Amino acid sequence: MKAINLNEDQKAVLLKETKDLYFAAQQLHERIKEDKLAQDMSKTLPSLIESYFASIAKLLNYESHLTKEHEERYVEIRKANQRAQDLERQLASSKPIDGLAEQLEGLRKIVYDWWKEEGFRHVSEIGYTGHGSMKVEFSFMLSSGDSSLLCDNPVTDARNKAKKIQQLIDRGFDLEPESENSRSWDVLDTENNRRLLTNMLFQRFPSIVIAKIESWNKGRKIRSDKWTIWRLETYIHDLRDIPGEEQ
Repeated sequence: MKAINLNEDQKAVLLKETKDLYFAAQQLHERIKEDKLAQDMSKTLPSLIESYFASIAKLLNYESHLTKEHEERYVEIRKANQRAQDLERQLASSKPIDGLAEQLEGLRKIVYDWWKEEGFRHVSEIGYTGHGSMKVEFSFMLSSGDSSLLCDNPVTDARNKAKKIQQLIDRGFDLEPESENSRSWDVLDTENNRRLLTNMLFQRFPSIVIAKIESWNKGRKIRSDKWTIWRLETYIHDLRDIPGEEQ
C-alpha cells in the first residue's frame, strides 16, 4: 500500500501530537491501573487525548464523528470567549474593584516564587483568561554559572544555583549540560521528566490542565536524537489552588 506524502512540517507536527497523545493516554492508563484516577483528571486527560486526536485527524484529512463534534464544540467555545471578552471590557470601563489588582498580583507572585523555589527559575508568562483561569507558561533557566556582578552575593548565589540543579538530579530529573563545558543545563524531553513535571504540577495545583509541552532538538544545527523541554503551557482553573499552604 502506498504511503501518504507528508512534508517536513506536517511530519514534525504529527510526531509531536502523537507523542503528546501517547503521553496523555499513558498517564490515564497508569492512574486507572494504580487506582489513582482523581475526579478532575478523569475529565482532563480524556479532554487532552481528544484534542490531540482531533489535531492528528485534521492533518491526516480524516473526519470522524468525534472530530466533527470537536469542531462544533470549538465554535461554541469561541462564542463563549467572545461573550467573556465583552463582559471583561464592560467591567474594565466601570469602577475598579478595590483590592482586586493586588490580589491577582499576589497570586502571580505565589506561582512564580514556587517555580523558582523548585529550581526551574523562569516563568515566561502569567496572565488571566476570560473565564477566570490563570494561564501560566512554565519555562526553565537552569545555570550553575557565576551570577551577575550586580548581585550582592554572586559566589553564594552561584553555589545555591548549583545546589538546586543537584537537588533536581537527586529527585530523578534527567538533566544534561546545554553543551560541552557549559554551565547551563537542559531538561531533557523524556517520559520520565514529563511524568515528574506532570505529577509535580498536579500535586501543587489540582485543577491545572497542561495544554502543551513544547520541546526543541538539542542538536540545534546538527541532527540529534535528544530533545529538551523548554516550555509548558498550563491553565489553573481554580484560583483557590494557588495560595496552598500560604493561605
